[in-house]
Amino acid sequence: MSMQADSTSERFARQLPIWGDYAQRLLQRARVVVIGGTSSAAEAIKCLALGGVGSILLVDSARITPADTEGNFFLPPWTVGEWRATALLRSLVKLSPTTRFTARLGTAQTLVNEWTTLQPLSMVILTEGTTAEKQQLAKFCWYSAIPLFIVSVHGFGGSLIPQFPERVFFRSTGLRPAVHTIEYLQAIRVMNPFNALAEWCTKRFWPLQQWSPSQLAAIPWPVLVVLALQQANRSMRPENRDPRQSTNTDRATTSDGCRCTEAEEREHRHEPTEAGGALTQAALPRERQSRGAGALLVPGCFSAVSGGSASEAVSSRIERALILLRKWEPSELTSANWNMAVAALQKLRTASTDPDPRIIRESCSLRNRQLTRILEATRAFATQHGWPVFSDLGELHGDPESVHELRRLYWEQAEHDIETIWRLVRADPMEAEAPDSISKELVREVCSNLFFMKTWRTQPFYCLFEDAAVEKPQLAPPTTAAQRRAASLFLALIAHECCQELDRTQQLVRRHGADAVLLEEAQRIARLWSWPPDLIDSVRLRHLAELFAEEEHPSMPIMLGSLAAQEAMKLVIQLFEPLTTILVYDGLADKADLLHPAVAS
Repeated sequence: MSMQADSTSERFARQLPIWGDYAQRLLQRARVVVIGGTSSAAEAIKCLALGGVGSILLVDSARITPADTEGNFFLPPWTVGEWRATALLRSLVKLSPTTRFTARLGTAQTLVNEWTTLQPLSMVILTEGTTAEKQQLAKFCWYSAIPLFIVSVHGFGGSLIPQFPERVFFRSTGLRPAVHTIEYLQAIRVMNPFNALAEWCTKRFWPLQQWSPSQLAAIPWPVLVVLALQQANRSMRPENRDPRQSTNTDRATTSDGCRCTEAEEREHRHEPTEAGGALTQAALPRERQSRGAGALLVPGCFSAVSGGSASEAVSSRIERALILLRKWEPSELTSANWNMAVAALQKLRTASTDPDPRIIRESCSLRNRQLTRILEATRAFATQHGWPVFSDLGELHGDPESVHELRRLYWEQAEHDIETIWRLVRADPMEAEAPDSISKELVREVCSNLFFMKTWRTQPFYCLFEDAAVEKPQLAPPTTAAQRRAASLFLALIAHECCQELDRTQQLVRRHGADAVLLEEAQRIARLWSWPPDLIDSVRLRHLAELFAEEEHPSMPIMLGSLAAQEAMKLVIQLFEPLTTILVYDGLADKADLLHPAVAS
């Protein structure tokens, strides 16, 4: 076992320092399907195999022609007449002894007909197919939650179109979030302080009348926010409640006047809870898909604050805390800590009262199993103790002893939360079979980034060509010069593909001329997307048509194939921001553009 691990570390020694052992294991478990035995497919498979992808299936139905051998380095001249899929893999299999290569004679339709949910796929890369096949495969992958990249090469032009329903990415390491973002304020738990923090703030600093103005100025700003919110709770007397409210909604009250949830009430009475039961009760709801709109419905989220009365109570509490904070601040005092405390409360006042991390609120169909289990355990933990504490407080000013003690409290609580969540994960019967599959370091990474994870969602590509109004994406018209250039290039490329496949194109060309037919098709697509018709004119279209009609430039499929493999590995390891826009490439001008309007993030 150790010899195999050493061999893997040696083979991937250049990339392991970039994304680490865990990401490399994700690649080794990945299953990628490449459709079409083109030069782009060969380059994509080469990059995926060298990167360590565990399983690659090539689906292709063509036999090798002399043109294939001239533009594909992996197909020698003597292979003419053989099946392209088997000959291509026979050359590529030498690149990686750890990758399982499989050839299947067929097309995109073959994958749609034969794939089942018992064969989980990490990615599909389509490099050859008609417009109808692209639409059908894109629709299938969208509803099956399988990421898809569509590579198109025509002469000196090409495009790479990404499509993945939704994906989660960790916050970039080394980038501390802005202090007064709502995510940061939720992560450090100033609205719902953990017990050790609340007790320390009260015992160490309350009442504030005992301190001189200079000492007040040295109190760290998170302490001021916690104290203000605590005293705001105490000042909101029970007799001020609406008597028409049902007594069944009242929960136990803590010593500082905060209303407890049912789980917190059990904890207040010191009633034990089982980890397994908590996980079962807090399981994430199953994802549902809207096949009419081509988008994922957001499931019901876990929330400690719900209903209009609760929102009003939170707003009143923050307003009261602001009043108290301004009342306590000495008139002669000018302190960065007090200014930051006021700014934090103002941010909380204007933000949503929903305290959940975005990763919990939003539907994410492409979470891997490890991430899903950690999030389930985190949610179970949150029902009893609140969300795990984010310990990176950034730069703090004030009394050095107080700052040091505050950092220590946060660090100890964060480590305690991580340990508890890790134990919840390991208590799962599924984890008992492979107890080392989810490490504590991965739990720490998720907990540390819980409020800062990013979710990306692209538009389903097949919608771009369908007239159904319910499925047509809302594409903002291109505005900048780069966007207009990219849009015109993409319109010309798509129109060129469509005209090549229309049975009536030959008749239309003889009747109206090739330029007129191509221009009409490009303008039809522009109208479908609600784009201005002046994005493309006959002169520009004629120039681009000449580029697309040229013999395929050798660098185009290599460039787009390697880029597709790179983006596919990004989605597998979930460490880098993916390409969420359509990339169009003009090889003659040696310039690539990103078509921003065609993708929704």
